[in-house]
Amino acid sequence: MNTNVNSEICQIFNDWQVDHQQLADSIDEIRDWMLEVNQLGIPHFGETASRLQPFRARLQSHFDREDRILNKLAEIYSKSTPEIEAFTRQTKSDHQSLMMRLDIFSMTSYGMRHQSAVMPSTLVTALRAMV
Repeated sequence: MNTNVNSEICQIFNDWQVDHQQLADSIDEIRDWMLEVNQLGIPHFGETASRLQPFRARLQSHFDREDRILNKLAEIYSKSTPEIEAFTRQTKSDHQSLMMRLDIFSMTSYGMRHQSAVMPSTLVTALRAMV
């Protein structure tokens, strides 16, 4: 593998790591805000949905970057392995599942009127595990 390819791979992963940390920080910020709102006892469902929309867009962008990384690695390494193929399939499935859960939560938050605005802990855990 030549130096240019190594440099390109390093840059891709560095960009991904920066993006990854920013998403983790966003998750923590949204979770903390939701806990504060919940302690006040005054739900802010519309604002919850509004906060989740930009996060969803960033998360989708992050997942797209991961797809590009996998595609780039497939170009560089001409031979695929069953492990790489299984990882790619699992990643795609996880991303779709997480986006669907986030969409459901966002729509539910927007439509809610008399329930807690706290993001379900299972969704927070899933988000933190994915990014």
